[in-house]
Amino acid sequence: MEKTDRLPFWKDRLLINFIGIGLALNIVLWIMMSVQIPAGSGEIPLHYLANFGIDIWGEPSQLYALAGIGLVVLATNVVLGILIYRAERLAARILAAGAAMVQLILLVAAIFILNIQ
Repeated sequence: MEKTDRLPFWKDRLLINFIGIGLALNIVLWIMMSVQIPAGSGEIPLHYLANFGIDIWGEPSQLYALAGIGLVVLATNVVLGILIYRAERLAARILAAGAAMVQLILLVAAIFILNIQ
């Protein structure tokens, strides 16, 4: 039986850094929404088109779906990355990096949505 020289996933610094960045961005997203979404307000803009303006209005609580989707993507990619790490280290890293990128995109989207006037 041949001994592999691959480290366990938790010792892969790059993978852990991607997961940490994704988690930190998701936490920032939740905190930003908790602070900036007006309490008790009626409807807020949820979607904006450059050529039309605000086209979807909704309850403030619906905006939390962005952070929830981000958390689901992060958790799914981390679990899949852990499952495939021994066989495909690069694929696990790509999943973790992709999850971090999704968090960044959702954070930017939330910033734009919250700043629509």
